[in-house]
Amino acid sequence: MANEQLYDVYGLDSITVEKTLKRFQVIKVPRIEKINVLSASVEELASLVYIRRNVAENIVIYRETQGIKSLEDLKAVEGFPTDKITRIGLYLSLKKD
Repeated sequence: MANEQLYDVYGLDSITVEKTLKRFQVIKVPRIEKINVLSASVEELASLVYIRRNVAENIVIYRETQGIKSLEDLKAVEGFPTDKITRIGLYLSLKKD
C-alpha cells in the first residue's frame, strides 16, 4: 500500500511512478500514529493529506449526530473522498476511550 501512495503525489504522472517503482520500493513501512476518528478534533482530521478542513468538519458533525461504528461509515459523510478510503484508513483508528 505504501508504494501506491506515490500515485497521489501532485504533478507526478503514472509513467514516472511506474519507472520509480521499478527501481525503488518501500521495504519497511513506517509506524504511523493513528488519529482516533471517534474523538479527533477538526484540526487533527484536517491534518491528513486526504481530508480537507470542510470534510473534517463534516466528519465531526456526522460523528456527533449519527455516530461512527466503522470506517465505512465515513463514506456517508458529505465530501468524503470515498475513492481514498483504504489509504485514509491507514491513518485512522476507532478506539473507544
